[in-house]
Amino acid sequence: MSVVPQNGQLFTLRSANGLTVDVDHSNTAPGTKIQGWKPNGSKAQQWVFWAKDNGSWLLETGLTHGTHGPGRAMALDYNFSAGVTHLFSEHGDANQRWLFEDAGSGWYRIKTVRGNEGDRYLTAVGEGIALALRSPDGGDPGQRWELLPVGSQPQQPGGRGVRITLDAGQAPDLAGWLEAQKPVLETWYPKTVALIIGDAYAAPTEYRIVLDRSNTGVAYASGGTVSVNPDYVRRNPGDAGFLIHEQVHIIQQNRTAPGHFVEGVADWVRNYHFENGGLPYVRSSDKYTDAYKTTAYFLNHVATHYDADIVRKLNVAGHDGSYAGDDAWWSARTGKTAQQLWDEIPKR
Repeated sequence: MSVVPQNGQLFTLRSANGLTVDVDHSNTAPGTKIQGWKPNGSKAQQWVFWAKDNGSWLLETGLTHGTHGPGRAMALDYNFSAGVTHLFSEHGDANQRWLFEDAGSGWYRIKTVRGNEGDRYLTAVGEGIALALRSPDGGDPGQRWELLPVGSQPQQPGGRGVRITLDAGQAPDLAGWLEAQKPVLETWYPKTVALIIGDAYAAPTEYRIVLDRSNTGVAYASGGTVSVNPDYVRRNPGDAGFLIHEQVHIIQQNRTAPGHFVEGVADWVRNYHFENGGLPYVRSSDKYTDAYKTTAYFLNHVATHYDADIVRKLNVAGHDGSYAGDDAWWSARTGKTAQQLWDEIPKR
């Protein structure tokens, strides 16, 4: 059941991709960016709901709640010239009024009352990026929001599951195959969260898989969508592992880890947990920066011989921006650079 907005109450707003509505650096100056950010429980992520006309709401930042007289709130404002949100003093216009539309299963879509640009919905685009106002897209998890009363604990996907939307419209002959993968992915989602996140940050709670004829590779993850090449599936109907790999990318939300480790973590989950077996050996010509199975082999070596939790630590560092490079980061945790760790592995 949806939590119902109530006048004068404090809520945190969290999207289905795991990002909350956040005031950048807790700055209360007019024009401050309102962004998507990982949940942290701060006042910058708390919003007071004030009932306005025609069922709309003014959202005041918790940073200024109780510090001013009536009509002088610092509110969530739609900067329509830029198409994004920012903080601004209360002025009563439509771009500070928000409608909450029930999207089912405890979710809302949040629409600006200002209609000059057509229907525009609050959208979490990415961590540290200003919230956008975009046309309605029922498949975008960034347009689905839940209200969390301040003091409640956001649930991780492991406790509630992930919502996976399937789109086989471009390859209807594969609809049954795609549907058969869904329970496998749902089972492995919380397992993967435990492996590469733990409780460090909130994973997205929804994403979609699209069979896309324009995709000439295998598959890729972008935002809250996994694009799959239907021809690859027709040639390899027994391969579910590539979807596990892409699901890892949905969970990662990487910001700073280099690409070889981003892909290596995804194949480490696939090869050493889902499939229980990676490369039998590496060659003298291989490098730990080769990504995919080769980098997964490297990660499994370090996890086996140095720190069983190293892959989770690496993934979290890539997400929160603390990854300090292939020399400094690895040396601080193992006493050796990534290259030194690779050099000690026997090769053929």
